[in-house]
Amino acid sequence: MTSILKDVNLALLKKVEIWKWTKEDGGKKVEAHLSIEEPLALELNGKTAAILMRLPGNEKELAVGFCISEGLVKDFKDIVLVHHCGSLGLNSPASEDGVEQRNVVKIKTTRETVSSSEDLAMLLVRSGCGRTNLDIAQLDLPVCRSQTTVEAKSLGRMLVLLAGEQKLKHVSGGVHSAVLFDQKEQIICSYEDVGRHNAMDKAIGYALMRDIPLDDKIALISGRASYEMITKAARVGIPIMLSISLPTSLAVEYADKCGITLVGGLRQGKFNVYSHPNRILF
Repeated sequence: MTSILKDVNLALLKKVEIWKWTKEDGGKKVEAHLSIEEPLALELNGKTAAILMRLPGNEKELAVGFCISEGLVKDFKDIVLVHHCGSLGLNSPASEDGVEQRNVVKIKTTRETVSSSEDLAMLLVRSGCGRTNLDIAQLDLPVCRSQTTVEAKSLGRMLVLLAGEQKLKHVSGGVHSAVLFDQKEQIICSYEDVGRHNAMDKAIGYALMRDIPLDDKIALISGRASYEMITKAARVGIPIMLSISLPTSLAVEYADKCGITLVGGLRQGKFNVYSHPNRILF
């Protein structure tokens, strides 16, 4: 365990004592590590737009990725300010109402981008769920026209690279991963978070904030490929979505509609393609 911990930010872990039972040893008290989960308030143009339950770290990327992938802000170019201060493990300054500044991200845009009265209501976004008041019948999603392709044999190698990026998972479990690849199997960025949506948003935010095009990238996620993950990919133009889990029926429906290649059940030596198989070179 010591060798594994040296690659992990210990501020992201909480050490606890638990009772562990095995058939061989019976019950005994042991040390365990849990991933930290904290709320992050997202203020958009001075109004609280969401409370994201997340693994601390990369708050700016998370906030930007969330705003764009959820359609709260239509274009990254509309964002003129992303403000966050403090970090986990440091003595962060407290605001007047006692909320630690490291648990608040403030975003300003050039114009009012949130239109409906329902969207103006604060959203509680839990670590394992998407937006709680999303009306899927009214989603306005673009269609991906990217000609990006990837060789079938590359997907297994990407799976190996994903495993190498899962530092926290090896210590505590309880986290999901999202990795962005280019067509040459090079990792653009990799994030772990207690929520699969958060991990995806951090990866998207990383690319947007560094002017990295997404219309030729491949996303690999460790969690379930639900429709929310597809809508996130659609809004930023990611053409290929890979998941080690299996998709839902609605995810397949939206992937087909949005022109996204959806691969699920990814394992060494096998996978399923559920939509737009033309991008996978067999």
